[in-house]
Amino acid sequence: MPRLNIPHQRTENPAPISQHRRIGLIRRAITDDAIPLRARVVTLLMLLYAQPISRVMRLTTDDVIRDGNQV
Repeated sequence: MPRLNIPHQRTENPAPISQHRRIGLIRRAITDDAIPLRARVVTLLMLLYAQPISRVMRLTTDDVIRDGNQV
């Protein structure tokens, strides 16, 4: 897979989204099968764990730990 470079954008105290909006986006990422699975996973990582896209994009399948039925 080719390496993807995402330029760093400096933000000075960006306005956070509201909790209501965040929960709505999480709900949509979980339930909307029209959105590709990879996009849904990235969305959830960003919304649930406050990870910037530049960090999420560095994850590989080796970073995922499966133990029986748990991930």
